[in-house]
Amino acid sequence: MVHTALDGQVIEGNHEKMISKEMFLEVNGLMAERKQGYQVNSEIDDVALKQFYKCESCGRFLRGYKAYKNQKYYYKCNTKGCGCNRKAEELHRKFQNVISKYCFGVDEETMSLVREQIIAEYNRQNDQKDDTLKVIEEQLSAVDKKLERLEERYV
Repeated sequence: MVHTALDGQVIEGNHEKMISKEMFLEVNGLMAERKQGYQVNSEIDDVALKQFYKCESCGRFLRGYKAYKNQKYYYKCNTKGCGCNRKAEELHRKFQNVISKYCFGVDEETMSLVREQIIAEYNRQNDQKDDTLKVIEEQLSAVDKKLERLEERYV
């Protein structure tokens, strides 16, 4: 028997052997060399819009993948029989065209004001979280004290 938890150690069982130990090790080595399955990586910058674009025909989200032949990225619908498959470059170009309509030129002074406002809002949100955390910690300590008192009464 061979298992990854055994750190490469081979343990022989009590049953009658169907093949020799050498043949077993040879086949096991060949199987380990074979590349099986595929790798799932949820954060690939080349297909960053995979949870944004939806299929034209069925409306489900497209998934991103890299083609083995030309090593280019594509978006594909996972619905059986749908066949919606688009080049990532093409969809990214369309997305940039749509986004460019909403962009406007801003001078440096306005950008600094926007930056300050974003920082102020961030700090305000985090201050609220700190207050909430303090309240929860106080409630937790009160519950711990009650538990201690109950344990002392019933001991």
